Amino acid sequence: LGRSLLQPAQVTSFGLKCAQTAAALGRSSVQLQRLSSQALCVQLGGAVGNNAVLAEEARRVEQALAQRLGLGACGHSWHTQRDSWLRLGMEVAVCGGALAKLAKDWSLLSQYEVGELSEAARGQTSSAMPHKRNPVHCLQALAHTRSVPQLAATLLVCMEQAHERALGEWQAEVVHWAPLWTQVHAAAAALRLAAEGLQVHAPRMRANVEGLHGVVFSEPLTQVLARWLSKPDAQRIVADGSQQALQQARPLPDVVVDHLVQQGHAVPAELQSQLHA
Repeated sequence: LGRSLLQPAQVTSFGLKCAQTAAALGRSSVQLQRLSSQALCVQLGGAVGNNAVLAEEARRVEQALAQRLGLGACGHSWHTQRDSWLRLGMEVAVCGGALAKLAKDWSLLSQYEVGELSEAARGQTSSAMPHKRNPVHCLQALAHTRSVPQLAATLLVCMEQAHERALGEWQAEVVHWAPLWTQVHAAAAALRLAAEGLQVHAPRMRANVEGLHGVVFSEPLTQVLARWLSKPDAQRIVADGSQQALQQARPLPDVVVDHLVQQGHAVPAELQSQLHA
């Protein structure tokens, strides 16, 4: 059951939800690899970034140092030009956001009233209420990613580094890099544990759809009906019928057909077939 604004929407598939998240994480993986090749490079610019001391030997020394450290040699000073380095950091934060989205969805689907997912039982997850199966790994992922936007914002603020040597900006920036990587990595590790033991309750998913008596198909139902009636009339009939279907626990197509008959409309077999398709 797809949900919008936390309310039942249309029918989708759990496979598609997983595929969409996997695609987002895959894009972050590609971006992190691409950006790291530019950002993870030697910084060897001298006191003001012009390599005045090394002079004509600067390029050779930089390449030798880069090879020794296993880094790239970008050929320019970047200790106050942080654009490549910060792009890498922003992608880390974006990856954290994708992980948080996944953790939030899985947690909501694990609510007892929804019951469509659960993390594998690993003993007692509540000291006071042993019947509970809390989504503890999703909880951990959400906790780890909570500070990521603030860390990313702090890094961006630190880009305004004064002249050729930072006046507190770089010194503030360096403090926040490790927590950014640590929190996103920890969130990914927690979700990996959640995924390894994830239990998908397909019967409950089907029951949640069927319990809505077809109202989740109101949009295609309106489109079918609009071929026979005006679109405003079709929308009104389906909207009224949806309320009745839920109140009376009857399939929406049956309610719509009964309404048309009561209003004196001829309901050909073709229309009935399309409404129940």
